[in-house]
Amino acid sequence: MKVLEIRNVYREDGCIYYFRKFKGEAVVLLPVGALETPITFSIEASPLGTKNIEVNIPQPIDYPVIPVKNALREFIRTEDSEGKLP
Repeated sequence: MKVLEIRNVYREDGCIYYFRKFKGEAVVLLPVGALETPITFSIEASPLGTKNIEVNIPQPIDYPVIPVKNALREFIRTEDSEGKLP
């Protein structure tokens, strides 16, 4: 399984600087084919500098959800550390 991209990512406005919320469409390559689904995710920075990433997939998918969420978390962590998120 590989996350190809997250399209149409936009950040929701918020007042708390250490908590960011996003919406977008994830494109994930699965063994059974490509999956495109809308997602919402948030990145919360702790006082110690670690980042907690929560991913929500609102639509049901035909694949186990936990591996998809884990792959999305790693992709989001990489995109955030490279400064590619809005």
